[in-house]
Amino acid sequence: MKKIYSFILLLSVMFCAQSVSAQGLYVDYCGNNIPTGTTGYVNGMVGNTTYELAIHLTPAELQKYVGCKITKVVYGISQTTSVTSGLKMTGWVRNASDSMGANLVEGETEVKLGWNVITLSQPYEITATSDIYLGVSYAQKLKEKIVCYAGESNVNGCFTRRASATKWSDWSNKGWGSLCLRAYVEGESLPTHDLALKNVVLGHSLTKVGSTILVKGTVVNNASAVASKPQIVCSVDGAQTYTYQCKGDLAYEQTENFSIEVPNNVSDENTHKVTLEVKWADGSADQAAHDNVAQLDVQFANKVYYRKMVVEEGTGTWCGFCVRGYVAMKMMAEEHPDRFLGIAVHCDDEMSYGPYDNWISTAINESYPGCIINRDGNIYDPNYEELTYVMGLMDDVAKAGISVSGVIDETSNKVLMTAEVTPSYSATGEDLRVAFVIREDGYVAKQKNYYAGGSYGSMYGFETMSSTCALPMYDVARIIVPTMEGEKGSIPSSIQKDQTYKYSYVVDIPSSVTDRANINVAAILIDGKTGAVLNGEAAKFVPGTVNDSDAINAISADSAKHNGALFDLSGRRVDSARRGIYVQDGKLRLVK
Repeated sequence: MKKIYSFILLLSVMFCAQSVSAQGLYVDYCGNNIPTGTTGYVNGMVGNTTYELAIHLTPAELQKYVGCKITKVVYGISQTTSVTSGLKMTGWVRNASDSMGANLVEGETEVKLGWNVITLSQPYEITATSDIYLGVSYAQKLKEKIVCYAGESNVNGCFTRRASATKWSDWSNKGWGSLCLRAYVEGESLPTHDLALKNVVLGHSLTKVGSTILVKGTVVNNASAVASKPQIVCSVDGAQTYTYQCKGDLAYEQTENFSIEVPNNVSDENTHKVTLEVKWADGSADQAAHDNVAQLDVQFANKVYYRKMVVEEGTGTWCGFCVRGYVAMKMMAEEHPDRFLGIAVHCDDEMSYGPYDNWISTAINESYPGCIINRDGNIYDPNYEELTYVMGLMDDVAKAGISVSGVIDETSNKVLMTAEVTPSYSATGEDLRVAFVIREDGYVAKQKNYYAGGSYGSMYGFETMSSTCALPMYDVARIIVPTMEGEKGSIPSSIQKDQTYKYSYVVDIPSSVTDRANINVAAILIDGKTGAVLNGEAAKFVPGTVNDSDAINAISADSAKHNGALFDLSGRRVDSARRGIYVQDGKLRLVK
């Protein structure tokens, strides 16, 4: 049975607040006092072995603390886990060039939940050439989940190993965040004015000529002086165009996320440079100005095509936690109709379409509810917060625009689906493919509801409903054609910028459809080289007449004329033809 009931709990890590004296600052990658985080153990951490966790503090990170001293190593552990009584943890500093060698300085504490503050027996003085590993070691007795990480991932922020190993395991590319490790630095020469820009990115990979430039990022205060509503000065090609005022004051370690529409006078399709610089509103000089400026190259275009977030969700009426996905998919579709396209792929219930069911089951590792987003290689939990977060990160500029239309013929019992794809670039040797999904809304089914009674918390009202609910289903996938990955050759391999290519497909109305008035067609544009979904669009069917020959334009020019090869009316190459109508060298051929 594929029915795996997976309830993905987001483990919150609540930490004890740390007061920051005027003489001490933290150096870390994990963020502002880590109000939340995730905890677990890394493969191989099975107990009765000494493990080590570390971050790499480079000369660039330590530059502004030269002459000061690291006096404490601080490590945070989840309040939701358990720790063996009497477990000891050693905090230490090592040379990066000799990371497996002896500790330069160290200290020890008995492990507890929350922040573990380890005072070093001797402070470590930071020099201009300091390049260190900062970490902790502990002799684990059980398979304790005390590997904790939070905040943003950083290439220097997440290393683990058994003490007996010969090298570190680097987990920075897993997207977990950074280890909850912090160096506490004290000294008379600590900076008092130190603002920084972090995670500055363009909101769009391509900006339409005449539009503002969308830039997103974060301002953080890294020193003790309170910054009163910092300013971000925006320039394009060296000319100042706009000054953005932060919404609030920032005390030490506080952050503010920003999203700025930067005005500009660009009138061509070339690349231009946008520069952001954060400044103290009162005119104070920043003592570490190297991280005050961010520069980004902006590509402009006269035409820009926009992208929808295509979410394929594995779900089932037997899965009581799947109401989480039911709520999220419906809310996203209602709140973001221009940016969201959802497909509910049912497993092992009366709405299941076997080929799609088997495919999504593998794609989500049989973990229900689960979903994939734009087929980017990751598995996501289909809750509203997660989908909203991913949408906020997603570039909504597409490599190609797509539109779709559908005709339903009640007489012939067929539908004709046509996608129009317009690339934003010219290229040869491409492999763009189209797949069509027929979706149905309104079918009422009995859905299990594990949120009934509130034992798993609130779920937008489902906690007040019964354990089995009669619900109208939405975006139910009744069929996907011609294949899950789209048909090779449905879009020519040689494409021209801003030229539109059509691909059509004719199929019988699926027998599983219960109300033809409630079906629609979704077209998915897939990169055949990577498997990623580049765009998607949906439309209602309109009544009309459909014949098999209507799919003749499914044959792209570079596949229809292929040395006498035969193609069926959906554009698929046929090695041995049976009786029927085919396309050969761009012309219809009847095989008797």
